[in-house]
Formats: sequence, structure tokens, C-alpha cells
Amino acid sequence: MGKYALLIGVGKYGEGLDSLPTAPNDVAALQDVLSNPDIGGFDGVKPVVNPSQRVMAQEIQEWFHNREPEDLVVLFFSGHGIKDESRRLHFAACDTNKSLLSLTAVPATFIHNCICKCKAKRQLVILDCCFSGAFGDMVAKDDGSVDIKKELGAEGRVVLTSTSSVDYSFAATDSDLSIYTRYLIEGIASGAADEDGDGIISVDELHRFAGRKVKAVSPAMSPKIIALKDEGYRIQLARSPKDDPHLKYRKEAEKRAKTGKFSIPAKRLLNSLRRDLGISESDAEVIEAEVLKPFQEYQRKLQEYRSTITASLADEEELSDDTINDLVDYRKYLALKPQDAAAIEQEMLDSELDPVYPPPPPPKNPPPVVTNKELIECEPSRILFLKNIKDPQGGWSYTLDHIRDMGGDVESRVFEIYWTPDGRGAKSASKGDLMILNQHAKLTHVVEMLDDDVRENEAGYFRWVRIVWIADMHDWSKLPHQKDILEFVPPNIGGGTAYTLANMSKLQATWESFEAFQKHVFQVLTRTEAEQRGEAIDIELKSEQGVDYSHLQELLRTGQWKDADEETYKVMLQAAGKDAEERGYLKLEEVRNFPCKDLQTIDQLWVHFSGGKFGLSVQKQIWVEVGGKLDFGEGQQAAIAAYEKMSDRNGWRVNRNYISYRQVTFDTSAPVGHLPLVVY
Repeated sequence: MGKYALLIGVGKYGEGLDSLPTAPNDVAALQDVLSNPDIGGFDGVKPVVNPSQRVMAQEIQEWFHNREPEDLVVLFFSGHGIKDESRRLHFAACDTNKSLLSLTAVPATFIHNCICKCKAKRQLVILDCCFSGAFGDMVAKDDGSVDIKKELGAEGRVVLTSTSSVDYSFAATDSDLSIYTRYLIEGIASGAADEDGDGIISVDELHRFAGRKVKAVSPAMSPKIIALKDEGYRIQLARSPKDDPHLKYRKEAEKRAKTGKFSIPAKRLLNSLRRDLGISESDAEVIEAEVLKPFQEYQRKLQEYRSTITASLADEEELSDDTINDLVDYRKYLALKPQDAAAIEQEMLDSELDPVYPPPPPPKNPPPVVTNKELIECEPSRILFLKNIKDPQGGWSYTLDHIRDMGGDVESRVFEIYWTPDGRGAKSASKGDLMILNQHAKLTHVVEMLDDDVRENEAGYFRWVRIVWIADMHDWSKLPHQKDILEFVPPNIGGGTAYTLANMSKLQATWESFEAFQKHVFQVLTRTEAEQRGEAIDIELKSEQGVDYSHLQELLRTGQWKDADEETYKVMLQAAGKDAEERGYLKLEEVRNFPCKDLQTIDQLWVHFSGGKFGLSVQKQIWVEVGGKLDFGEGQQAAIAAYEKMSDRNGWRVNRNYISYRQVTFDTSAPVGHLPLVVY
């Protein structure tokens, strides 16, 4: 059993790629800790600095060759990561030409194939990459995200990344190392990453330590860990001096510095601990300075951004469009929290900054000939994108009059939608995909992509789309607010930018599944569309047992969720039969044989009036996702485990304790699948 690490750092690049002077330093520093017999204890560590594409590919292939099953093999790369027009990830070498990526860069698929052929069961890939294509010409051709799991994931392999998307991995700091590698090394060298104090630093412990530190310095960065099997997280990477008093002091200091400073009682506690551990004042001061440094660096970045705005205002009485765009790019480079940057801008400029782009010219191509289409005719699963748009004049973009003026077809509601030159998503959507258009925090359109062609000129990118849903704009105050429909607030994205909904962290935090989100949006908007046309929304109240569901329908229609929950229990007992009604509860056999038409009616009413958030079918989907059996054929312990997981997801259980009925949330702020509850 051996431990082997190949460390690649590329800092020198040709035209079109910025140099990264920290990359070679990353390699040297990581080599020191991994080679140290008391820390990393690696049997072989090979540094490769500024290789050509040919040398880099050869080194990777040879390194993974002839390894044994019990070996640990590590590949580290610090440099530029770039995506080609097909959104495939490549790693840049010193001779990489951005226009000839397939010939001059090392594709992730090549590395994937090399590692797959390796016999070693334990494999770790560490990528400290700046996905620079996001800020060059290539950014306008995709949504900017990088699916590392798809590119490099495989069983037995763990992948650590400094960021999974288009963040600046090499954001500004005063260190000789890149942010991510710097804290990987600190966690190993100091032993601070050893969370459980067992003397071993595992991959997951190291990731969490480095992730916390990176977030403190550059909150906009998003370090990730990917492993297809849980065992991969526990790969043992290095040793730590578990009985070292300096390590004990550092861990206590880490715990007390969460706000970026030590409170008075925390400082006194640390001082007492220092004396008990026999640590000198000077050593303690060094440790405390290292612990607080990430927070201090972030405060320095905020001050730097503030002073940059001050200098810009002194230079220009009114900020030009170019200066505004430069400030937006600079705050991205500094990796500031959006809310922190917004607070500074609001204080100094009385408004938040958005990129300023020239209005798009009218389309030069005639619109495609298609018939009118409504949202109800589309598949909910095709809702895949959210696009933030703006009218340069401050009004509502893409009104029917606007479409007519720009050369679109009002009759078929077809127009050419616009992306700015550095907007993301222009090439991501495929024919038939649906995109939600959002402007001034209001949802105004859902459009269908009509083809796969992307046209471009000096102003930006254009795609033909057809409106399948449009809000009633007669009263601006009545337009649906994004939060009412999406149930989460999208990131503050500039005009012309498009995001893939599935990649939004706030979406994942709000919804248990992307499918539930799509269904929810579809049902809310189709209902709104029908109401705008004055159509009645009719659900046939079918029952095999003659149960009257009209009262339940009225309670749900008026949002009386608690009464509707109790009414659901009542009608389900009626539908199950006289014995159940007299008994006052349902037996398992009655649940299994519950009348199908009645079940469908109850479910349709809940799903419809909750916009897809509540209902028996929603709960069924959660039950299946957590491992429950639809025929309740699992063993008792398995059923209990599945029910606990389901309850954790839909809010029936909080902190391992089941809620009481008075703690149930009877409104649409509740988690997905929270209601109906009384039948359980």
C-alpha cells in the first residue's frame, strides 16, 4: 500500500489567458506537506510546473499506470479550467490556445479515462481551477456551471474543487498561494482540519475546513466535494499531532472566531487555556492571527471596493456606463457577498449597480412561421431556465407592442429574445425548452425556444422564442411577483442573463426536487392564465362511494388549510366505508384498498389549490424518494426509517422530534408535502 501524488501547476500562459503566478507556489507548498513523513507521509510526490499539453497529458497517464489496488493516488491541478463550445471541461497547459482547445488543452474526459484504468481503489482529484471561460468570449455560450461529477465522477473517487461554477478561484488576496490551496495546506500542516481529534485528517474533514476558510475570505466562492460512495469521504489523507497543545489551542480559537473577532470572555478563556497548555504568548498571538486572517482579508476587500467607488466618484461627477461595468466586474473579482456589495453601493450611490448594456438592434431575420400555443399545451418538465430582462427605458420589455416594433410576429406571439455579450445561457436552451422571463421582480412571460440556432452581432446574442404564457399588464401592481410564483428570490442577475433553474442553490434549498418545482410553477401559471381569460377552473368531484367533496373544494379554494385538513380526514373515512367512519381511523388494509376515484379527487383538489405544493401524490413522491415501498411491503424497521426521512423533509419532524398538531404550518410557507397531515 502506497500513497502517490501528482501535483500540476500552470502559471505561465500564452495570449488569451491570464498568468497565474500562485499556481507554481501551490505545487511547491503542497509538496512540502505531503512529503513530510510526520504529516502527509506520501511515498511519492511529483511536481510538474508549467507543462505543455503533451507533457501534461503524458504525466497524468503515466502516473496512474501500474498502481496497486490498495494505493492512494492523488491528482492536484492548479491553473485555468476552460469549457469548449459543447460545454466540455478542459485543463489549460502553458501552450493552450483557446480557439484550439481540443488540440492544445487536456480534456477532463482524458483524465477520466486515465483514472478509470487505474487499479487503485482510493483516488482523490483536487482542482484549484479558475474557470476563466466565464469571463471571456466563451461565457456567452453556456450557463457557466461546470458539472464536475459528470466530468470526473466515478465510484471510489473523490473530487475536491475550489468552485463548481464561474467564480474567480484565484480571487484577490495578499498571499503567495491561491485561496483554496492555501487553506488545504493550512488544514493539513497545522492539523486544524482534524475535526474529531483522532490524529487522522480525512478528505471530508479537510474539505470542510478549507471550505469554511474560503467562505470567510471570499463568500462568493463555492468549494465542492463530490463522491459517489460515502466511503470515499473518509479517505485518510494525512496525520495530525492530536496531542499537540498548539493544535488544541488553535481549535479552540477557531471555535471562538466565528464572527471574525474574539469577544472579551472568549479572549479570557483563550488566555486561561494558553496558560494551562503551556503555550507562550507569542505563539498564541501567531495562532490567533492565522485564525482571524480570513475575516480580516474580507474586511480589507470591502474597504478596497468602497475606496474604489470613492475614487471613481472623485474622477467622474456621474459614473459612466464603462465605469459601472468595470465596478461590477471588480466586485466579482473580489468575490464579495452580494448583500455586502449592495449595502456599500446603496450607501454611496443610492442604488445597487447593474451592468449597463446598449439596447439591442432589431432582428434582421424574419420570424419563423408558427401557430399560437398556450402553456397548457406544453410539458411542465420543459421549464428549465429563468431569464432576467430589462427595458433600457425602464418599462416592461417584450410587450406585444414592443414585439411588433422590433419586427416580431404579434399574431403568433413570436419574437427574438436578446442576451448581452457576456450574458450566460444563450446557447444552453434547446428547442422546446421553456424559459421564465423575470423583470422588475415580476414574472411577465413564459416562452418556448423555437429552434437551436443562436444569432449574434456586436450587441449580443439572439434566439427565436414563442410566448406560451403572458401576464395581464393592464395593472402593474397585479402582475405576479417572482416570490409568489417561484417561492424563492432569484439571485440579482443583470439584464440579459439566464440561469439554469436546476443549478440554483436557493431553488434546491426551497424545493425538495426540481420536478416538484416545475409542477408547481406550471400549475400556478396555468391557473392564473385561465383566471385572466375568465374561465372557470373545474375539477370533476368523482367518488365511488357517493362522497360529497364540494365543501373540501371550497375550503381549499379559499385557503382555509386547517379546516381543509380536518375535512380531508372526514371524507376519507366516509370513502373507506362505514366501519372506518364509526371507528374513526383507517386501518392499513383500508389504505391499501382505498377507492381510486376518491383518492384522485382528494389529491387533485390539494395539488391544484396549493399550486403543486401539497397533496397525497406529492407526499407519495417524497415517500418513494426516501426509500418507502408503495405496497407498504418493507419490514417494520425499514418503514419506520422511511417515514422518519419523509417527516424530516416535509416538516412533520424537527430536530428528530415529531411536531404536534398545533405546530403544523397551515399556509403555503410550509415545506413541500406538509399537508394534508391529519390522515396520517
